[in-house]
Amino acid sequence: MPHGIGRRAFLESVAAALPAAVFLPPLMTRFTSSLFSISLAQWSLHRTLYAGELDNLDFPGVTRTEYGLDAVEYVNSFFKDKAEDQGYLRELKQRADDHGVKSLLIMCDGEGAIGDPDEAARTQAVENHYRWVEAARYLGCHSIRVNAQSGGTPEEQRELAADGLRRLVEFAEPRGVNVIVENHGGLSSNGESRTTAGSRRTGNGWRASSERWTIPAAARSPISGTSESGRTSGTTATRVYLSSCRSPRR
Repeated sequence: MPHGIGRRAFLESVAAALPAAVFLPPLMTRFTSSLFSISLAQWSLHRTLYAGELDNLDFPGVTRTEYGLDAVEYVNSFFKDKAEDQGYLRELKQRADDHGVKSLLIMCDGEGAIGDPDEAARTQAVENHYRWVEAARYLGCHSIRVNAQSGGTPEEQRELAADGLRRLVEFAEPRGVNVIVENHGGLSSNGESRTTAGSRRTGNGWRASSERWTIPAAARSPISGTSESGRTSGTTATRVYLSSCRSPRR
């Protein structure tokens, strides 16, 4: 396949990452939705996208036709100047709909530090994400993923990040969009320092949405980009980065 790992190899890699009791041999090549619903994170194909070998508008179609998956997670870097381009978003949504692909979330980078110690910069970072909230709502996404960079002592960073997240959630919640914080370095990668913004619309710092999705401990490795949420309502989900399928660990 021109866009990296093939479906069979992909499914076998995922199967190898989970307990043997969960995946029986017949399921090695036939992944059933009764066990997991898998979405394709756009970063899985970031080299192909950056090389110009795949256009962002074609991502939903490739997800369906080449990988047999029915849900996608976008990265704003690949359509950074299109957040408010209604014609472009309409075309992207149409292509996803045409292929029966659900748009789940937009991962947002390069929009400033949500927990910036400088109040003006923090406010600007929060407001920079508004257009992605609106884009996510239009595309039918349930969430945007943000980074909660900050500065200062751990206590100060928690307060600053919580302030920025709370303000962003106040904008996103009426629009039905969750705000997810990724464990993306710094304090956000410290489980004891995770913080929420006091809303059911805020993820708890481990790329878990308000539904509190979680991943089995045995499934954590470079294969996936999702960590345990710490709390769960019984729903299990996984997010797989194909470009990282090098190891059966999770």
